Amino acid sequence: MDEKDLVRKIRNSFAAKKSRAEILNGFQKRGYKLAYAEELIKKANRPRKFLAIFTVCFIVFFSVGTMFYTISYESTKTKLSNPLSGFVIAKNNPTKIVFHQTRTGTTTYDKIKITPDIVSYLLNEIGAWQLHENPLTLENPIINIKIGNESFHSEIGDKIETKKGFGNDADLEFYVDKKDLVDAIISNNPEAVFRKDVLTGKVKVKPMTNKADLFAKGYFNLYKKLE
Repeated sequence: MDEKDLVRKIRNSFAAKKSRAEILNGFQKRGYKLAYAEELIKKANRPRKFLAIFTVCFIVFFSVGTMFYTISYESTKTKLSNPLSGFVIAKNNPTKIVFHQTRTGTTTYDKIKITPDIVSYLLNEIGAWQLHENPLTLENPIINIKIGNESFHSEIGDKIETKKGFGNDADLEFYVDKKDLVDAIISNNPEAVFRKDVLTGKVKVKPMTNKADLFAKGYFNLYKKLE
């Protein structure tokens, strides 16, 4: 039996849960010298060690690379028009909303229709424009948002694209009351108002994926804004 066959046999013995001592004893019984048997065992273990070292190096390289990509990623906030521009809360009746003096008439929260543009505007204001694809899976960030009885999902790529209904494989879900959402959007600082609602529990935030995926897509920056 040549050396390659002996090394293969040693690997099979290890796979069968045999101990090093048992393998050495078997070789000695067949007349092999102890030093030669030790050398064969070293060769049998060498690829496993290489694989282990390669795996560790890959994990470290990927982790460092992902962290560098996430931290160094730069994006520019897109200026979106406020779909509710011109609305203010009625001072004498906070359950109603009135137009600026350039218009006439009043409306109520219930009569305001929540559209994908409104959702996109809010997410843009709270910092979702900083999110990016996972550098390993190349998957774009997806956020679900439940507003009263309506649901939407937004995918963040070159822009924030929002559609009705929850999306599959969402990373995060927001649950917010319609009045609170409208109040944030028509305020002078939507980000600050929304952040306050998150901190007080009026807005619920539910992660839908693991922390590694969230970090790889840049959600760390969004969390910093809302904490």
